[in-house]
Amino acid sequence: MAPVVPRISNPLGGLRDNHDFLRLLSGRLITNLGDSLFFIGAMWLAYDLTGSTLFTGLAGFLVRAPSVLTFLIGPLVDRWPIRRVLVSSQLFNGLAVLVIPVAHWTGNFSVWVLLAVLPVVTFVNQFVYPAQDVALPNLVTDEELTTANTLLRTGGRAVDMVFNAVSGVLIGVVGAVSLFVVDSVTFAVALVFFASISNRAFRDDEADQGDPAGYLEELEDGFAYIRRSLLVVFLGGVTVVNFSVGAVLGVLPDFAAAIGGPDAYGFLMGATAGGTLTGTLVAPAMDDVPFGWLLSGSFLFAGTAFAVALWSPWFSVTLAFFYLATLPVGVSNVLYFTVLQLSVDDELLGRVSSLSRSAAAAALPVGSVIGGAVATVVGTVPVMFTWTIGTVFFGLYVASHRRARSLPATVELDSSKLGLGRGTGETDQGR
Repeated sequence: MAPVVPRISNPLGGLRDNHDFLRLLSGRLITNLGDSLFFIGAMWLAYDLTGSTLFTGLAGFLVRAPSVLTFLIGPLVDRWPIRRVLVSSQLFNGLAVLVIPVAHWTGNFSVWVLLAVLPVVTFVNQFVYPAQDVALPNLVTDEELTTANTLLRTGGRAVDMVFNAVSGVLIGVVGAVSLFVVDSVTFAVALVFFASISNRAFRDDEADQGDPAGYLEELEDGFAYIRRSLLVVFLGGVTVVNFSVGAVLGVLPDFAAAIGGPDAYGFLMGATAGGTLTGTLVAPAMDDVPFGWLLSGSFLFAGTAFAVALWSPWFSVTLAFFYLATLPVGVSNVLYFTVLQLSVDDELLGRVSSLSRSAAAAALPVGSVIGGAVATVVGTVPVMFTWTIGTVFFGLYVASHRRARSLPATVELDSSKLGLGRGTGETDQGR
């Protein structure tokens, strides 16, 4: 019974003595805290300044559009010193977010200043997550990867859940502009944690900053590595899901305003983060479930739950089913990136990780701006139902693809089963 005690008393398990991992985890948590404040503050401020779903959709587009360019960052992350990437991104963004309160205090603030800052901060922050994905396998053993990924994403989602809700309350008390001052402080704190990670952990002495002409070749290597793999199948379905999610998030401030104001908006965002958090917590218990059927069944469940949330006339039921609808997001995020870290060649991991993030994120900003525009014509609630359509589509899509639905459990997957590598995949023949 003795081995069980540490797991109960300390969720970190064997990682509790890994100081470099704890610094990476702490920096990640602070980064997520800042992201929550930034996103909630930006979306509500756009709505408060204009009262228009078109502008909230545009703000959502500008927040998410830089994520599409993450694939361009992958080769840079693979060749640059990782600590330098993390520290410099936090320093730049800590200064950039102060543009908003400074413009407000000097009487020069408008919605256009807000919209100009959003994509800059978001783009620079795109360096952080691929860099962490590359650093993590250097910090922990293969056996600890699922637990480490779960801790990173669980902690991040816990912070999201709390501060999404708290941000809504803070907006009502101190105003949205003040959140950006706090956001600047979070970047500074995260910078300190990232800077304190050892050289050994990041292997900065091995970073290759050589021939810039090789950048395009390295970028092409990343595309070639996944081109005919099952990752393309999954990312195609996720594109549809994320279009629908973007549409929903683009009109959510208007939906929340009709049922309660900034507090309701914060609680709805908190419920979605809470569902994702719970999904990340249960993900390790599901790494022995067949991956294809897990994705299919969980997203069919998510679509059904979100429909119930929208049909309910009671806010408490809507909150509960928002929470349930986002459980599969947490599960799939943890298991997907664990699969990448176990299956992808080390020298290509930054590129494949960033390509995956770019492909998954591509439809979010498009959905956000289109959803905001369509809502001005048909209303907010019909646009909200696109989440149900998107998640049900993904569940059916995976179930209809023979090779995808037949994949074994996460712990049994490798590059050959996913069809990774030049010319090794046969996904087109697997339908």
